[in-house]
Amino acid sequence: MKQFRKIVCFGDSFAWGDELVAPDQIRAADYDNRFYREQHCYTGILADHYGVVAENLAFPGGSCQSTRWIYTWWRQQESDPESCLVLVQLSGPWRSSQFDQHRIQHETDAEWNRFIHSAWIESYKHNHAMAYQYFMAEQTLADCDFRNNLVQAETYLFFQGQTTVHPMLMFNSQCCTLEHGIMPDNLLWQGHDLNWLLPDSEIWATNGHLNEQGHQKLADILIKDIDRVIL
Repeated sequence: MKQFRKIVCFGDSFAWGDELVAPDQIRAADYDNRFYREQHCYTGILADHYGVVAENLAFPGGSCQSTRWIYTWWRQQESDPESCLVLVQLSGPWRSSQFDQHRIQHETDAEWNRFIHSAWIESYKHNHAMAYQYFMAEQTLADCDFRNNLVQAETYLFFQGQTTVHPMLMFNSQCCTLEHGIMPDNLLWQGHDLNWLLPDSEIWATNGHLNEQGHQKLADILIKDIDRVIL
């Protein structure tokens, strides 16, 4: 039986825990809400179940590209990756990201957290005009099934290759029906997304993320997969 000392999570707002808000807080993104959010998202639930530490490196708006970059940064910092269980929640391959050295960070943010994502570029267009123009050009010229196919296949192959270093499972959060003939052994649910896996409307929050009940259900499913595949 393989044992791990830490669960490390990568992904976008689904993995980050968007819309998990403590009763005395207003927004999930508020710093004072961080403990509640990280405890009630599936990574925190899994860490509690296995009695290990959780490290949530997901961030809202994240793309396959930024997820690969953040994972690479983590590998450079982590002294003992072999003892970590890594969970990768993949967003849609149509998203893209760039590193923005001018983005204002919270004082507690890690150095990698200076991305600007196409998923929320509209909020940047007035303060970062060049970044906005870049993304609009990229989305217009490059957003096609052929490009998205390559992005998803590249990401699958990248993370499949990391399984020689540490145990890893990945899954899709958003529907993607691309045909590229690549189905890694560590990709859960044959590429189906969370809406397929968790169709009950009562476990979804107002803006399309899982609520507390939804994260618990997802964690329960992941426990079965972790026990079956990893342990």
